[in-house]
Amino acid sequence: MLVTTEPGLETDEPCDVLHEEVPYVQGWMGANEALTALRKALEACGLKGCLPYARADVTVAGVGVVELGRITPETAGRLAALLARAYRADDDADGESRAA
Repeated sequence: MLVTTEPGLETDEPCDVLHEEVPYVQGWMGANEALTALRKALEACGLKGCLPYARADVTVAGVGVVELGRITPETAGRLAALLARAYRADDDADGESRAA
């Protein structure tokens, strides 16, 4: 069986085979730490629990990834407004003006 594990990489091995030399745990831990930081930042902005399906994961190559999952349209709007405010605040701090 030919399994495509990542774009451009193909292997005859099943996708659930672990290799000692691949840092799966390290990759997952990095992703989990990033997700924890994101959740704390969102909670500080009044968006606690807005990413109910978010999870840390790792690719077959050991690269950590954060899957944000599905969110409601209301949550997407709140996140967009938060990012827009942060972008404008950065403009004000830099003394520059960027069209949003």
